[in-house]
Amino acid sequence: MLGTCRFLPDVLKPRGIEADAGPVAQQIVVEQSDREIVPLLSNGASRAVWLDERLRGRPAEVRGWLHAGLPYLEVTNVRVEEQGMLRTPGYYCEICTITVRYPQACPCCQGPLELRWEPRP
Repeated sequence: MLGTCRFLPDVLKPRGIEADAGPVAQQIVVEQSDREIVPLLSNGASRAVWLDERLRGRPAEVRGWLHAGLPYLEVTNVRVEEQGMLRTPGYYCEICTITVRYPQACPCCQGPLELRWEPRP
């Protein structure tokens, strides 16, 4: 699914749809070019979109599973446009040389992680 990952209130407002921001404020959706929106489930594969604002508001490819009777996409992979191509974000520890899927303290040394993109240019 191609589109842009955004917070739901940011998608509703330009459409003139009023909603209480509180209950939907943290809901991430993919807004597709045909203006269809698909809400995402937060899981290990999609958590970076919630936690890292650099991944939102830009073209993205989100892959996952749609389940019967459930309007949410269970995300398996996210690629975001970076330097003109779709790339996978990862968070890398220079000390431990490990990469994780979403921003956090390094699971090994508890140090900071830096955003890196794959494939590397």
